[in-house]
Amino acid sequence: MLAKKYIIAVSGGPDSMYLLNKYYKKVKCVCHVNYNVRQSAIKDEWTVRDFCTKNKVKLEILNVSESMYKKYKELVGNNFEQIARSIRYDFFLKMSKKYKVKTVLVAHHLDDFLETCIMQEEKKSIRLFYGMHENSEYKGLKIYRPLLKKKLTKKHIISYCAKNSIPFGIDETNFHDKYTRNKIRFRNQNLTPQQYKDMLKKYESYNKKNRKHYLKTIALFNAWKKTNFSIIYYKNKIYETQYDKNIIFELLKYFNEDNISLNKINSIIVYLNTFLIKNDKRKKFRLSKRNNVWIEKDKVVFSFR
Repeated sequence: MLAKKYIIAVSGGPDSMYLLNKYYKKVKCVCHVNYNVRQSAIKDEWTVRDFCTKNKVKLEILNVSESMYKKYKELVGNNFEQIARSIRYDFFLKMSKKYKVKTVLVAHHLDDFLETCIMQEEKKSIRLFYGMHENSEYKGLKIYRPLLKKKLTKKHIISYCAKNSIPFGIDETNFHDKYTRNKIRFRNQNLTPQQYKDMLKKYESYNKKNRKHYLKTIALFNAWKKTNFSIIYYKNKIYETQYDKNIIFELLKYFNEDNISLNKINSIIVYLNTFLIKNDKRKKFRLSKRNNVWIEKDKVVFSFR
């Protein structure tokens, strides 16, 4: 019998149903979130239910209430995409603890990777890596994206589902142009196969070029994390101009801070260095509506929620 070492995120769309069909024998439970914001959501829920019933897979469903939206709106602001992301990943984290597994499978594919690269570049945020990693973390929960490793496109996934009679639903909000990702998706649909390939190669080349620098940045950040973000360690080990900004960027990512601008990164560095140079224990530095940073007992402390 195969070891069941994952939970899996399944929306009912073609990407996640493809992934579920491939991995259902290896998962302890399927996690489905019904945001209750569109009429077709219940159809997607039943698509997932039917598959799980037929294949005898445990299913956990989160029905998002108005009170839950209100709670997360207070935490992360008015951006619906960020609210939805925080809700579902907190749900995955809760289920991972319930089923005593460390990893959630997510169905991001090559088109998602390219869209993310473009979004990140257009935001002009400082980064050594564009796109999304095959492996990442959320509050200690490991996230694994196997479709990225296989470099599968949406077109391939839909074709496979059709040929193999894998049921799926279509989220009509994917066609709304009020979301940034959708706008980029619509633009990418007009790319020729060669243009798509060239654009993908541009970002992959950038990531490859910066790989050595990126790996050292991650190593420095992880070493700092092990000290519980000691300000003394930061002073003695990390205070290298070429790595400072990237390490602070990784710090904000680690605590799921949104809108990581260069100005925000520079402001945090000034705040930390003011303490290092003058031992000036100033008031908390406000990062965003929900998050602050300050120095306490020689530790860099964050009030991320």
